[in-house]
Amino acid sequence: MQIVVVTTWFPTDRNPGAGSFIARDVAALSQDHDVRVVHLVPPELDDGSRERRIGSVRVRSVPVDVRTPRGLVSSMRGLPALLAGSDVVHTMAAPGLLPFVVRKPSQPWVHTEHWSGIANLRASPKGRAVGPLIRRTFNAPGRVVAVSDYLADAIRSYRTAPVDVVGNIVDLPDAVSTDSAPFFRGDRLKVLGVGTVNSNKGWRFAVEAIRELQASGVPAELVWLGGGPEYDELAAADPEHVRAPGHVPAGAVASAMAEADVFVLPTVSETFSLVTVEALTAGLPVVATGVGAHGAFLTPDSGRLVPREPRAIAEALRTASALDRTGVRARGLELAERFDESSFRRRYSTIYEEVVR
Repeated sequence: MQIVVVTTWFPTDRNPGAGSFIARDVAALSQDHDVRVVHLVPPELDDGSRERRIGSVRVRSVPVDVRTPRGLVSSMRGLPALLAGSDVVHTMAAPGLLPFVVRKPSQPWVHTEHWSGIANLRASPKGRAVGPLIRRTFNAPGRVVAVSDYLADAIRSYRTAPVDVVGNIVDLPDAVSTDSAPFFRGDRLKVLGVGTVNSNKGWRFAVEAIRELQASGVPAELVWLGGGPEYDELAAADPEHVRAPGHVPAGAVASAMAEADVFVLPTVSETFSLVTVEALTAGLPVVATGVGAHGAFLTPDSGRLVPREPRAIAEALRTASALDRTGVRARGLELAERFDESSFRRRYSTIYEEVVR
């Protein structure tokens, strides 16, 4: 089938990590379908590229900010021509829905939701105020898919039709990069964090947990991989005990996971948390906070789910680091088999076939 994916979340040269999980989904879908991507790229992520090809996938970048009235109107006018010839329009992540709130695409429409904010809005005053708009938005597509049961439950409070659940694709860890320098510096408890450097991911709680460990006599070091709006603050937070290399390739992430003693995810919420499963498949125990699908991934033999408080995180890092890594990896491989690419492709091919009938 001819599939056009419409999303505001997709990697660019200015931010290679943006929407990387959507790029992975697109690559898998392209194994069975002719997939094109229309990337409604926000100005802060625009690298100037307009047409490019990633493998067999053609990517058209349209510089527009759908968060503004002017940008939203512009996208609504321009999209119909870009969708011409497709069998299915597949929007991915909530902002991709916005251009179709007033007028649906003429083609069958599938939407996949990745945004944890939907779950957060449900219980907030803001969410109650915009409830009618959210309800209208999520009832518009022919099919809606959530990447976890946690997120599906939130969407079901707005959508009257059924919500499918298809998890993110979990790949086995990439080969460890042999040409990257060691990430950690010495004989300390080696704590690794990976993610966008913002308040939701909780890097400050990770830094404070390292300080708690130091104060209790446990030498510890944090390496945080990733960029983001608060990167400069992270890089300057504690140069003696915290390192922030920024965004690194997948092979380098695998190298860091091989070196580390324990992984930290002091998040507010996650819809799926690929990085949690990736750490487990690498045999790296995980200490996490917050709500979301990641809580169900952790068992007493593979990690800890604790309150979002530095002292609790610090104690969990200390105890989780002693877990048997063979058992941790077994849990990771169990999850990887559950969320493999072949299952993902089969589920979406079935959904596409059903919406075009």
